[in-house]
Amino acid sequence: MAVDDLGSPVADPVVDTDTLRVLDEETGDIGIAAESVELYLAEYDVSRADLTRALEQAEASEVARIAHRLKSSSAMVGAFRLAKIMADLEHAAASPTAAGPDSADAGGSALRTIAAGCGLDGIWDRTQRELQAYLRSSGQPLT
Repeated sequence: MAVDDLGSPVADPVVDTDTLRVLDEETGDIGIAAESVELYLAEYDVSRADLTRALEQAEASEVARIAHRLKSSSAMVGAFRLAKIMADLEHAAASPTAAGPDSADAGGSALRTIAAGCGLDGIWDRTQRELQAYLRSSGQPLT
């Protein structure tokens, strides 16, 4: 169960911490989940900035590339809402409308609309906070 900074359960969490528990259990390496979250968070701000820039500049192929990477890494750390949004962005960026030479502005606008409509900024922020809270509550030494 996801917890906030005070250790209280979070209603409607965006991170499934059971996924992280299972990762530790299935690998037999208690702490691998915390390490995975640390690696994910170390790249988090750069990935977010790269995706924001690609969306603003209507670079459909770059949006698709970044979204694909974030889809996989987000799912691995239990951030399934963010993974779903990334899957939607990846799919939309791969569409002919988003990638067509005469429709860069329309395609870019569509991608930005998808990102805004799904509350991407709020999900980014909540994902980061919940993963940071997970690390604090994991009992694992942080690097």
